[in-house]
Amino acid sequence: HFGSSGSRFFCTSLRCPNMCALSAVARATIRRNPQQCMGRSSLVLFAGYRREGWGTFERDLTVTTCPLRVLRPIVSTNHGSVRLQSTVVQDTPSGKPADGEFPESSEAQNPNTEHEAAEPNLPQVLWRAPPLTKDFEATEHLLGVSAMVTGSGLGFALLGIAPFTPPNPFMVGLFLAILQVRLAHVWMTRQMRAQVRRHVVELVHKEGSISEVDKDTLVIDLKCDGGLIRTLRLVSPGSSEEKPSFGNVVSQGCTFTFFDKDMGHSDAQDILSAVLQSKKVVQSEDLSVKPFEEESQSDAEGTVQRLANLSAKHLKSIEGKDDVSPSASLAQIRRSAQIFGSVILTVGVVVFLGGRYAADQSAAAAAAPVRQ
Repeated sequence: HFGSSGSRFFCTSLRCPNMCALSAVARATIRRNPQQCMGRSSLVLFAGYRREGWGTFERDLTVTTCPLRVLRPIVSTNHGSVRLQSTVVQDTPSGKPADGEFPESSEAQNPNTEHEAAEPNLPQVLWRAPPLTKDFEATEHLLGVSAMVTGSGLGFALLGIAPFTPPNPFMVGLFLAILQVRLAHVWMTRQMRAQVRRHVVELVHKEGSISEVDKDTLVIDLKCDGGLIRTLRLVSPGSSEEKPSFGNVVSQGCTFTFFDKDMGHSDAQDILSAVLQSKKVVQSEDLSVKPFEEESQSDAEGTVQRLANLSAKHLKSIEGKDDVSPSASLAQIRRSAQIFGSVILTVGVVVFLGGRYAADQSAAAAAAPVRQ
């Protein structure tokens, strides 16, 4: 407490590798609980520092008054290795700090102003990544070419067996060939769309506190590629909660959401890490899906897995099965389409040439006695 002559204040140092993130969490908690900032059990949390380090205190450092009972849960939850070292410093009789002590700051006299300035403006973008537009267009084009090549290969094969096949079985084979090409194209197209919608292009912190001790509802937006937006409401788990935490959903559910660290970046990495490792559970989820071309709205909504419906058992069963990034998965789809189309075309051409050769030999053998 800074005040008249003879008053005392707590000077607390925090051994924390990421002090700025800790102070931001503490100040956000204090602002939502202003009544806890009154009383004697308070300390001064230094949110700024000079390049020389924490040993030199200057007047231009921002100061936040924080009660010990608020900071300790935050420290124990978000930074388990942090140690609090508190000392009581006595003001000089003149009311001025002694040499080596921290001088009084103007922000300390009006903590409400500091709280307003310290909390980041919401909504805050925590993650950005470029969309997979080029990969999607290349994959979509290649799937169309693969369907055409596959159909051509099956057509060549049918022409090769046509001289030896009765009309009815030939028509059945033609129908099955058309159906096979269509089903293969639809299946690979759905895989492509699902991979695109895994790719998270933006994570937005809309409202609420990321602190585990804060009971406020944390609302975030997961904006994925392919026109998918997930609005998630995260709450603290109850004593009998069976839902997986959001941290487990992100780490084990890569099949549904994927943060490509090679493509994306964050300007608030510490806050992003706190959100992605949050112990809170998904209370509810709102989906907004924009269908692709030639995709109905019902198909688009039916193929998207809701994160709120995931169970711990389901996550454990799929853990590690789809850890490949969406970009790499699209490349794998392109390779599979190329290999499949090439094999079908090659086999079809071989069957066509063999059938034509056999048909010519049969015709020549049938014509030989007639000439004699």
